Amino acid sequence: KQSCVSRERFVMSIQAHQEYIQTKINPILESLVTQVLLERPEEPIPFMIAWLSDQAKTTPGSERPGAGETLDSLRRQVAELKEKLGELQNNNPAEEAPQ
Repeated sequence: KQSCVSRERFVMSIQAHQEYIQTKINPILESLVTQVLLERPEEPIPFMIAWLSDQAKTTPGSERPGAGETLDSLRRQVAELKEKLGELQNNNPAEEAPQ
C-alpha cells in the first residue's frame, strides 16, 4: 500500500512538472526560438541572453516574464513577427522554404 501511495505522488509530481513546463516555460522558449530564427544571429547564445534580459525588463510590475502581457499585446507581437517574417522572406526570395 505504501508503494502505491509513493507511485501516486510520483505521478502527481510528474504531472505538475509537465504543467509547469507547458504553461510557463514553453511560451517563453517558443518566442525565443522564433526571434532566433527570424534574426539568425551569428552568435546565438549572447543574442538569447540579451533577448531574455529584455523580456524580463519589459514586464512591468511582474516577477516573471510574460505575466503582465494581455491578449492584445500578444496579438500585436504576432502581427509584428508575421510582418517581419514576410519582409525577411521578400528580401531572400532565392532561399527555399524548409520542407
